[in-house]
Amino acid sequence: MIILSALVLFLASASAQQDTLKYRISLRDKAATVYSLEHPEQFLSEKAIARRQKQNLSVDSTDLPVCRQYIDEIRRQGVNIVVVGKWENFVTVSCNDSALIEHIAALPFVRATEKVWTAPKMNEGVRKDRKIYCNFER
Repeated sequence: MIILSALVLFLASASAQQDTLKYRISLRDKAATVYSLEHPEQFLSEKAIARRQKQNLSVDSTDLPVCRQYIDEIRRQGVNIVVVGKWENFVTVSCNDSALIEHIAALPFVRATEKVWTAPKMNEGVRKDRKIYCNFER
């Protein structure tokens, strides 16, 4: 019984710590990048460069990584970075407080913010007319 209680408490605390919101943060530019289009070998693989040459495609700003300075500043606002998209120049973040997104939206390099996911409520989708019986006795 003690083990079962400990497991229930652990699972409850783990689910309480999960972020309930995800936002896509679209960035204005890649101006603060440390990379240069003249040196694509610093941010593209040899295969990627060869593929571009074979297809007569030039390296452009969409190939540059998202600015590390921007990512770091967004993280400092108290959110978790979920994914970074270099071609569309965005960062997806997760958090539990939408007020953090208001602070991020005010940053000078942020073009737009958009909520892309909200965690379902714990009771959402549970039918109220059904009873669940558990027998923990042996």
